[in-house]
Amino acid sequence: MNNVLIVGAGRLGKGFMGEIFDNAGWNLSFLDNDDTVIKELNNNGYYKVTVHREDRIDNRIISKYKAYSYDKDYSCEMAIINANVIAMTIYPEDFPEAIAYMGAAFRKRVEENYAQNLDVICLTNKNYLIPSFEKLFLNELSTEKERKWFREHVALRDTIVRRATDSESNSSINVRSTAVLSLLVQSPLLNDLSSVEWIEPCDNVELMKDLKVFTVNGPHVTAAFAGYLKGYTTLNETVRDQECVDLINQVHDEIYEGILREYRVNKADLDKLSIFPAAKGELEDHILRIAWDPIRKLSRNDRLTGIACICLKNDFYPRGIIKSIANGFAYDNEQDPAAMEIQNCIKNEGIKTAIVKYCGLKENSILVEAIENDYNKIK
Repeated sequence: MNNVLIVGAGRLGKGFMGEIFDNAGWNLSFLDNDDTVIKELNNNGYYKVTVHREDRIDNRIISKYKAYSYDKDYSCEMAIINANVIAMTIYPEDFPEAIAYMGAAFRKRVEENYAQNLDVICLTNKNYLIPSFEKLFLNELSTEKERKWFREHVALRDTIVRRATDSESNSSINVRSTAVLSLLVQSPLLNDLSSVEWIEPCDNVELMKDLKVFTVNGPHVTAAFAGYLKGYTTLNETVRDQECVDLINQVHDEIYEGILREYRVNKADLDKLSIFPAAKGELEDHILRIAWDPIRKLSRNDRLTGIACICLKNDFYPRGIIKSIANGFAYDNEQDPAAMEIQNCIKNEGIKTAIVKYCGLKENSILVEAIENDYNKIK
């Protein structure tokens, strides 16, 4: 039987990767640096996933798994040595710790399970990270034999995530998930994953991921920032507010315009990538999850600032996107450490300095001035 290790047992790890591999009959293991998450999985012995498909809602109970923390006993060792697939469902900044922790097991795998192919699938929204992740893995492999094993038997692959998962917290054993579009995985893979529903090989992942981050995540975070400023806690409330909907639609149209001017794609390509079929039942989606870490989401090459710069480069002024960025700087949720860092910068150094710092823009940029003007209107 095939084995999958999921690094990161939070919403995406349990609700997406865990659910689809369990459904395909794979042996399932989790590894997480949060002891609370692992204790919940082990103490309960199961978790529930409500899967909203186009035509039905599945209520699944997943109990055949093993769950490991980053413990000193290295109890996850055999799960790493025997894995056909390792799915990394963690934030980019957590990769160094995870790879360093798994390093000893990779070295032991070279000695005990050299011939077994391994696909390492990275589920992050941030693009162009695979070369840096590869360096982290290679840093853990010191001999020529180990590095040869990595080159010949490991496929480190990027993905495009097109699925929403949510729960009350990362440790919750009740997860909700939509299942209407596949996870696009950079090809080729070394293992046959054709039996795993919702995984689809994809060429040209880097370009498609850039476009997905703009077309899907741009309007999504626009809704989160706008809804938060209206006092809402869920996306469901936000999309019932016409003023918010108007801004979301404006941002969507501006993103399309910027992309069509910059890239050799057509509207049909963008629609295929970014328009999600409706799932049966209303899946509650929390603003805190969508807006989480505005430092990353407002950064130079991400979903809002990145496409705003592309629009200006192509002689198109993105009024709605600029307003959404300003809303992001007004997002002051005390539960979000990154939001609090931005707010402290605004308080101590001013909004203009914060925009330059977190958007990665030059101080004399017309975009900085426009964002500052919109922010001042909000405040």
